[in-house]
Amino acid sequence: MTRHKLKIFSTGYLADIALAVVSVRLARYLAYGTGMEPASVKGTLVALVAYGTSMAVALVAFRLNQLVWRWTSADDLVRLSQAIAAAGISTIAVLFFVDPSVTVPRISPALAAVVTLVLMAAARGLARVMSGGGLRALFRTIAPNAPATILVGPTDAITQAIH
Repeated sequence: MTRHKLKIFSTGYLADIALAVVSVRLARYLAYGTGMEPASVKGTLVALVAYGTSMAVALVAFRLNQLVWRWTSADDLVRLSQAIAAAGISTIAVLFFVDPSVTVPRISPALAAVVTLVLMAAARGLARVMSGGGLRALFRTIAPNAPATILVGPTDAITQAIH
C-alpha cells in the first residue's frame, strides 16, 4: 500500500465507521426498546451496510478521515455534522428508493444520524480533553486569516508549543 492509502485508513477513520454501525443498532434500540423490532433481518443487514458504506464515503469526501481527534475544533464538528447528514440522506435513498423490498422503520436513519453525531462528537471531545486541551479548547474556532504552519520536532515539544 502506498502512503496515501494508509492515510485514508487511519485508526480514527475505522473507529468512526464502527461508531456509525453501532449507532444504527443503538438507534433501533432507542426507538423500540427490547421489544420486537418491526424490521426483518435482511432489513437490518442492509441498513447496517448502507449506513456504514455511506459514512465511509462521506468521511473521505469531507476529509474527516485525516484529522487527529485530539486537535478537533468547532469547525471540524460542523464538517462532521455535514458528513453525517450526507450519509443519512444517501442511506435513506438506498433504503427507501433503490430497494423498496427492504423493511426498515422510517425513523431509523434519522435517529441513527443523531446518535452518530453524539457518539463521534463525544469520542473527539474525550480525546481532546484527555490530551490536555481541556473543554474550552474544543470550542475554539480556527481564525480565518491564520497562516498555515508546519512544526518540526519531537512530538512532545510540538504539543507543548501548540498548547
